[in-house]
Order: sequence, then structure tokens, then C-alpha cells
Amino acid sequence: MRHLLFASLVLAAACASQEELDQTRADLAAKSDEVETLRAEVQALRDEVDQLRQRVETMESQPAVTVTSGTLGGVAGLGQLGGPQVDPAAQAERERQAQEMVDGLLQGFGQLFRQAGATGTPSMMLGGPGGADPSDSSGAGSSASGMGGASSMGGVVDLPPPPP
Repeated sequence: MRHLLFASLVLAAACASQEELDQTRADLAAKSDEVETLRAEVQALRDEVDQLRQRVETMESQPAVTVTSGTLGGVAGLGQLGGPQVDPAAQAERERQAQEMVDGLLQGFGQLFRQAGATGTPSMMLGGPGGADPSDSSGAGSSASGMGGASSMGGVVDLPPPPP
């Protein structure tokens, strides 16, 4: 009887231990999955850090921004921003063409103002007071013509004196 009692106690302990062992195995599997997830996240962060390092190294290896003065106050002569170098002859040709275009525009505006001076006061075309009909929807003599005055052109326009 003692042996039977002892055997049943051992069997009960073994069953309880088996349940605890099964629960421990399940907990261990869950923790293992968590560890694998964390490892994947750490690897993704390492990859991102490597990419950022490569970008920084690439940026550090590129030359600094170079700005050269051009004929239009630096606009036509802006240098390359870390890209391939521009052929100086081609750059000079583009600047010359841009300057010719600006000169042509200024000449055109000068002619327009001279014609306006021949038909009325110069201040009519510049959007100032002087004989313009504010109700004129053509905008020829009003400040709504879009000219905005000589200062908006960034230069000085030689106007003939008003007719007597």
C-alpha cells in the first residue's frame, strides 16, 4: 500500500510537472518569437544607419557649391551644385545670349515709352497721374496696365521730355 501511495504521488507530481513543463515550453516559444522580432528590428535599424552613413559620406565627398558672377547679377552665371562642370565657352555663350535678350527687352520698352511720350505724357505709361482716364479698361494709361512703373523693370528708362 505504501508503494501504491508513493507511486500515485510520483505519478501526480509527474503530471503536474508535465503541465508546468508544457506551459514553460509555450512561454519559451513565445519569448523566442519576441527575440526574433527584436532581432529583425535591430537589423533594420542597422541597415538604415548604414544607408545614412553612405549618404553622409557621399555628401561629404561632393565639392562645395560654387557660384560665379554672371552678366545678370549672378542669375545667368550660377555654378553647378555639385554636378558636372559646365564648359566655360558654352556658359559664356549662354550668358551673352541672355544679355542680348535683356538688352532687346530694354530697347523694346524704351521704344514703347518714347511712343507713349509722343502721344501723351510719359507718366501715363508709367502708371502715374497725368491725363489717364482711370475708367479706361484698356489699361493703356492706368496703373493697372501691369507696367508698375520704371522701378519694376530694375533699370532706368530714358524718356523724352513731355511735348509742350
